[in-house]
Amino acid sequence: VDASSRLTSHEPSAARLGRRKGPDPRLEAIPVLIGGKKLKPDLIRQLYHRFVEIDIRDDGLVSFDNFCLAFGKPHNNEMRQAFRAFDVERMGELDLRQFIIGLSWFTSARMEDKLRFAFMMYDEEQRGTISKEELLKLFVATDPYMPPRERDSHANHIYAMHNLHPFSRIAFDELLQYVREFEDHIVPRGHISKAAAAAAAA
Repeated sequence: VDASSRLTSHEPSAARLGRRKGPDPRLEAIPVLIGGKKLKPDLIRQLYHRFVEIDIRDDGLVSFDNFCLAFGKPHNNEMRQAFRAFDVERMGELDLRQFIIGLSWFTSARMEDKLRFAFMMYDEEQRGTISKEELLKLFVATDPYMPPRERDSHANHIYAMHNLHPFSRIAFDELLQYVREFEDHIVPRGHISKAAAAAAAA
């Protein structure tokens, strides 16, 4: 069986995965957080270092207080709603890594660069690979609103596409190949509305 036939045999159907529906709630939160600024990779790096500096517990979690502190914003309903847009599971705290990766997907950087940044954040030992568990966490960070069953389906199909053992680690190029093919199902879509940005900057 040639490679093209093998890939087709493991290809998930669009009907099973479903296409992204409706706007991502995080889109409306971002202008509240950064006002009229453009969300660029440099700003993402600055925010990450700011959060690390104020994380006195060194546990990688972001409380609402530190969330407001890092953005230099008051404790109000707008900021609470912005926080909740990222706190999908209503834990009362954000996983810093997931939050930063989530923000990065709404920058103007290329999809490949955003995916590489997310991959690097989970490849802590710089081995060039991540585990299946880390892959699932990457999907959560990219889109916390994706149903768990869909995340599992994507992960399983990536492994099937490359004939990987379930306990094998996946390389960046293997992930990139899959995401390029099923970008509409994985990559968050949408743009920060001008109206929302103007209102936040006012």
